Formats: sequence, structure tokens, C-alpha cells
Amino acid sequence: MLNAVPLFLFSLALAGAPEGTPPAPAELTVEVGKLRNLRGVLGCQIFERADGFPSQGQKAKARQEHVPQGNFVTCSFKDLPPGQYAVAVIHDEDQDGILETNFLGMPQEGYGASNNKLPGLSAPTFEDSRLTIGPGEKKTIKIELRY
Repeated sequence: MLNAVPLFLFSLALAGAPEGTPPAPAELTVEVGKLRNLRGVLGCQIFERADGFPSQGQKAKARQEHVPQGNFVTCSFKDLPPGQYAVAVIHDEDQDGILETNFLGMPQEGYGASNNKLPGLSAPTFEDSRLTIGPGEKKTIKIELRY
């Protein structure tokens, strides 16, 4: 009978969380660097799917705007369900809510995406920008802006 208690505790440890318990929320910190000036705002958007990525912020799971205080800005997304996400960032220097482009459609304000894969002649894709965040994970990524 003395061995029953340790065996019971061992079996509880193997069982893990009870069925039906939601996974622990995750957290993603985005460190954005190399702003060319402190004008305007830096917008961070996190997407759960390709639909709307990277330019339709209204389809993002969450959005943040930060007034730059230095050449680096940090965005933090807390209480995320574990899963796959992609992050899009723009430095909206004139604060009009859109990424300014020239007559060829090339961005004139800073932009970036998770994984820092920025094609030369098109917008970044969700697939190239996708990252995975596990239950309870606290992940930090770095995004460098392109102007």
C-alpha cells in the first residue's frame, strides 16, 4: 500500500492537464528596428490567416500603434491562442493610416513583416511570414524596416 501513493502521483504527472482545459495563452513580442525618423506612428498588425495579410488591417487579429521614442519600437501581443501567425509592420510617417507608395506602387514609408522576407516587387506573403507559437510560449521576433 505504501507504493500506491507515489504511483498515483506519477500517473497524474503523465496525464497532464484535464481534458477540455484550454491551452495556455501565448505571447509574442515584436522588436521593430531601424526607423529612419521619429515622425508619425509605427503600426503592428498580427494576422491568423492569409486573408488580408499584410495590407488589410481590419482583418488582423490585433493591431497596435506606437509613437516612436527612438529608432526601435516594441509591440507586444498577449493572450494569443497557440497557433500560426504573421506580423505586418508599417512606419506611417504622415499618420494617414495608409502605406504611401510612388507611381510604380513601391512603398515610400517603412514596412516589414515577420521572418524579414520582403520580396523586391511584391508584398510579403503570409506563407513566407508565418511563425508558430506554442501553448504558454513567450516568443520574441525582430523585424527590420525597409524604406
